[in-house]
This record gives sequence, C-alpha cells and structure tokens, in this order.
Amino acid sequence: MLINSTRLQILALLDSSLNDSIDEQRSQCLSHMKTMGNDLASSVPFYLERFKVITNPDSPGKTSFTLNIHEDVKLYMATLVL
Repeated sequence: MLINSTRLQILALLDSSLNDSIDEQRSQCLSHMKTMGNDLASSVPFYLERFKVITNPDSPGKTSFTLNIHEDVKLYMATLVL
C-alpha cells in the first residue's frame, strides 16, 4: 500500500496531458490499492475471530463458517490487525 501510495503521489506531480501512460499507470495503481483494501477488509473478521471455519469430520471436504457475535473481541487479536 505504501509503495502504491508513493507512486500515486509521484504520478500526480507529472503532467498527464504529456503522456497517456501516466493515466494508465494511475488507474492501475488505484486498482491495486482497491484490491488490497478489499483483501484486507475481508480478512479482518477472521483475524478478530468473528468467523470460524469448521470442518465436518463426517463429510470430508465440507466446511462451514460460523458467526461469533456473542463473544467480545479479544484486544490482543485487534492489535494484530493494526
């Protein structure tokens, strides 16, 4: 994220009217940042143990997810996300 953010700042300093590839690089950078943000956002609930993956021993290959909303978030788990 830091590399893409720095790259976007550098591209903002350049005159995009002179080169079409700058706009392409900017949109590619924004796309990468959006993908990384989505990946991070989708993994945070698992880091905080809000969801658990349960495999059924009776039927191999079958997994299920359970939502854990009745327990408080463990603070030591929250610091791992930061």
